Amino acid sequence: MRISPVDDPDALQRQAGKAPPPRFPGTPSSSSSSSWWQLTLRGYPAKTPGHNSLLLPTRALALAVAAEWEWLPDGKPVSVAMPLTALVATALDQPKPRAAVEQTLLKFVHTDAAAVRYDPGTALERKQREAFDDLLAWAADPKGPIRAPDGPLVPSSAVSGAPQTPGTEAAFARYLRSLDAWTLAAVDQATAASKSLVVAAALAHGRVGVEEALRAARLEEDHQTGEWGVVEAGHDLDACDAAARVASAAVLLRLLRME
Repeated sequence: MRISPVDDPDALQRQAGKAPPPRFPGTPSSSSSSSWWQLTLRGYPAKTPGHNSLLLPTRALALAVAAEWEWLPDGKPVSVAMPLTALVATALDQPKPRAAVEQTLLKFVHTDAAAVRYDPGTALERKQREAFDDLLAWAADPKGPIRAPDGPLVPSSAVSGAPQTPGTEAAFARYLRSLDAWTLAAVDQATAASKSLVVAAALAHGRVGVEEALRAARLEEDHQTGEWGVVEAGHDLDACDAAARVASAAVLLRLLRME
């Protein structure tokens, strides 16, 4: 696997009958810039599942994705062993309409793991307050990226979830619309792994690191396994999957901000 600079990524995509690759804020927007990098395998341009050229807007990300290919034992792509490559392909291909992705994420506003609590006074509910209350306040911070106008999400122990105000849902909708394709792909993946749009947004904007996000994402399951034990080839695999998905989302965004 090799990486090489690309002077005009838009033209490269047009030649293949594809749309230009999505831009990431902070990377040069001119098609004459050579900031983009293409991955080639045995002399041929590497492609995504959607047949887009595997183009990366920073050299750091290109090197990381190339390393995933180099580590494959027989050179054949294996998605579970290539979390960055899979996430990059999602950003480039955008297999689902953006509106559908946003609508799916908005459902977490009313079922967010950060706001759905166990009965007050229980050990797990105390852990939830410690892990999530500051993040809920962050989501309502008028200087933050979400700026929920009606204050923090209201926690609830109701079976139906934690219904929020229309103003809060509208704030999250505006936030999702503001994301570029790369960040939306990362937030979507981290939300699915953590069952929390709040945690995913906090991870994307540096409010929490990978370890803290993972502790929040696995809070309930870790509490239960601490009480009842770990089911081998069950809980342990779930933990590995969550770690790969949360970490790759964070690494993608960090590498996109590097020269």
